[in-house]
Amino acid sequence: MKLIEKIKKNVMTPNELRYLKFRNLPIKKKTILLEGSHGREFSGHIFALTKNILQFYPEYTVKIVTRKNVYLPAEFETFNVEHLSKEYFEYLATAEILINDTSFWSFFNKRVEQQYYIFWHGTPLKFLGKSTQIQGYGNIQRNLASADKVFVSNEFTKKVLISDFGIENIVKNEIVIAPSPR
Repeated sequence: MKLIEKIKKNVMTPNELRYLKFRNLPIKKKTILLEGSHGREFSGHIFALTKNILQFYPEYTVKIVTRKNVYLPAEFETFNVEHLSKEYFEYLATAEILINDTSFWSFFNKRVEQQYYIFWHGTPLKFLGKSTQIQGYGNIQRNLASADKVFVSNEFTKKVLISDFGIENIVKNEIVIAPSPR
C-alpha cells in the first residue's frame, strides 16, 4: 500500500472532525434529538414519538433530523435540523437523549451522560447483519451495543437482531418488546 493510501485510510473525515469538535461541550439537559432513516424521512416511529414528546413534555427542546427537501409538516418545521449540518453534529454530540430507528453514522460515539434509544423500524422479513454481507453491519452492531435500550415490536425481531448482528453475549443493554409507537 502506498504511503498516501495509508494516510488517507487513517485520517479522520470532515464529518468526524466536525462531530469531535462538539464533544467537548457540556450535555444539553432536557434536549432530545430524533432521527429516522438517517434523515431520509420523517415518518413511522420517529413521527409518532415526536408528536407525543411535544404534547406531553413541552419543557424539552426537541430537534428532528431530516435531509434537504424531505417533507416535514409545517407544525414541525421549527424543530428541524438538517442532516450532517453543523447544528446536527452539535446536537448529536450534546443532546441528553438520542433516538433513532436504525443507527447513527460510524463517527458517532455515545457519551456516558447521554441516553440512547433505538426504536427498530420494523419486523425483519429479510436477512440482516451477518446473514447479508451488506456494508454497515459493524456500524449497526456497534449502535445496537451502545444503545441504552432497543425497542422492538415482537419476539421474532428481537431474536433476529440479536442473532444476525452477533450481540447476544456482548450487549448489556435492554432489548424491550413493546407496542409500536406508530
